[in-house]
Amino acid sequence: VNAYWGHRNVFGNGEDFRIEGEIGGLFESDWADVDMRIAMTFMKPALPTARDDLLAAMSFTRETTDAYWREAGEASVGIRRRLTENLLLEAGVAFEATRIEDTNGTQEFLLLSAPITARSWLLVTRLGRSWPSTMLRRASAKSVIPCPLDMARYIGGCAQ
Repeated sequence: VNAYWGHRNVFGNGEDFRIEGEIGGLFESDWADVDMRIAMTFMKPALPTARDDLLAAMSFTRETTDAYWREAGEASVGIRRRLTENLLLEAGVAFEATRIEDTNGTQEFLLLSAPITARSWLLVTRLGRSWPSTMLRRASAKSVIPCPLDMARYIGGCAQ
């Protein structure tokens, strides 16, 4: 079972806030065997400049299998910059704390990372018009064709 709630203008300046949850194994005999995940994401546009967005996320996960039991908490914060209409660059800091129990005992891990992501796409509609990148979220899955940056450069676009 999964559910989410989101608000696209939470503070009146175009902020995007989303809370989602997922529960699996509800009919297990023991509550400790239930898998769950809860996550929160937040996006503040135009911070620190008009081309940048502030991104923040947190999540908690608990999963149970026959081989191990795992609990993990994650948090991240970063900046997304629109370099061109079809190219985004994201950079930030992420932290994860994990506890795993298995036949070898309990192990705890801490991970600090600095993820960097570049995204490029080509948007094609049935009419053959390109849409601005701000319309990506509103476009249906059938009208959006992801296109790796190198492929678009060599073949002049992507086809279905």
